[in-house]
Amino acid sequence: MARRSRPSTAIFKKATLLQKADSAEIRRTNIYSSSILKARAESIERLNIEEPRTCQQSGASALYTELKVKNEQLTPHSHVIETAQKWLNLEGKNNRMHKFPLKTILPEVQMTRVVLKKHLPRDVEVERRRKQYAKINLEAEFEKAGLTASELMPTEEQYYILSENAFEHFLPLSFFDDSNYDTHSSTAWLKLGQIESGEFYPLPAKAFLPVNQRLMEVNNWQFAAIQSYDDDTGKWTAINLSDEHWEAVAWPRTIIERLSTLREEQKVDIEDFKRLHLSECIGFEERLESLNDEVQAFSLMFIPEKVLETANDIKKTWRTIKDLEKLGETLSYRQELFELEPLSLDFLNSIIESCTPYKNLWYSCLDLVKLEEATIGNPLANVEVDEVWKSLETIKESLEKSLIVFEEKPEIQDVATYFLAQWDMFIPKVRAIEDMKNENWLFLHWQELANRSGLDIKYSLAMNFQYLMRKGIMDHLDLVHEISVKAVDEADAIRLAMEEEERRKEEEQQALILRKAMRKCRTDIL
Repeated sequence: MARRSRPSTAIFKKATLLQKADSAEIRRTNIYSSSILKARAESIERLNIEEPRTCQQSGASALYTELKVKNEQLTPHSHVIETAQKWLNLEGKNNRMHKFPLKTILPEVQMTRVVLKKHLPRDVEVERRRKQYAKINLEAEFEKAGLTASELMPTEEQYYILSENAFEHFLPLSFFDDSNYDTHSSTAWLKLGQIESGEFYPLPAKAFLPVNQRLMEVNNWQFAAIQSYDDDTGKWTAINLSDEHWEAVAWPRTIIERLSTLREEQKVDIEDFKRLHLSECIGFEERLESLNDEVQAFSLMFIPEKVLETANDIKKTWRTIKDLEKLGETLSYRQELFELEPLSLDFLNSIIESCTPYKNLWYSCLDLVKLEEATIGNPLANVEVDEVWKSLETIKESLEKSLIVFEEKPEIQDVATYFLAQWDMFIPKVRAIEDMKNENWLFLHWQELANRSGLDIKYSLAMNFQYLMRKGIMDHLDLVHEISVKAVDEADAIRLAMEEEERRKEEEQQALILRKAMRKCRTDIL
């Protein structure tokens, strides 16, 4: 190395002193650009030097002038300096890479602070062990021990025994889930994922997880990312890197604790459900009592003019009966489920049996009233006479049956008798409508009916039988039937005349054809 000359050494010492003088002000600056000055009008103060200083380098002399620049005249530029961090990268779903701080996988090495002679430093020993442990294949080690994934998992039958001895040929799970001998607490384990900036990363792990996210499926050892731990439940939260949404549980202890209380909870739940069931059974009996009173009250309803109100009351009661019938079936099933005595539905069946005759009677009465209103109120063109006759036959059959059922209740029997009389009074109206809806009834027959009866009848498509009743048609029903029969006879006569004319024309045609054929066969005519 070349040695400095004495003049240059003196200059170097003096420059050093000048730097120390401004060290307090310079120390407040982070990093500055040495080539940029603030735009100010003030001049730069130069260091007064009595004489030029000479620096002898490589046999050549050079002159320079020192500048003293204040910090306020420089534009500051701060730069974030990150600490170098090593990472472990694991590939997940869709080739997504997950990175973990390298210290999360470093092995535990116990060494003294002072490195002994002929011993490796701690960092070298840690790295060697890490590489050594990384070569170990966990699945291969299990195969050497004669263990398979299916043997590590309990069968479905064993799993639902509700015992911690669910794994065949193994000690209880609680023996292996004891954290008393763990080298780190859960907090210390998770803190390994913290980097210098304070940010936390998950811990890499291998977890024995189901392939298809089903507990009873065959499991495989898969890479996972441990995110947190719940001290109360003993539960680790892990993300399976193969699907990124599987929550793995430190479930051996959790399952055992849960199973130990499950039977007691089931007993408590069963007792609660049983109390609720018995309460509903009591309410069911009370509703049956109230329902029975409603049905008995129907025996006091025998006013024909209140057919609409009575029929509506019976409809409401019948809907209640159907609801209670469904409830009774449900309660019966529960009785079997709780292994109790069968629920008797005899009282409900007796109520249904008592209410059915009233329902049939008043429903038939209401149907007759509505049928008559619809038949005489709708336009004659819209009345289906065949359907009216079918409905009338059904109503009459039900009313006649009610006469037999209520033999011991003459008041109710009178209701059936009253509406049978109404039925008889309605029949002539239906027959008159049937005569007028005769397909042979034409406009000229309406004119004949008006002329012969003296009624002011104006026919239209919207005309109904109620309009004709107001005109007095009920006094001329025989005339209506006579004109209807006459219309049929006239139509039959016309049809017979047309058929006779067709037959005559056909005979003449055949005779003409025969004459032509005979003429062709004669030989005496040239």
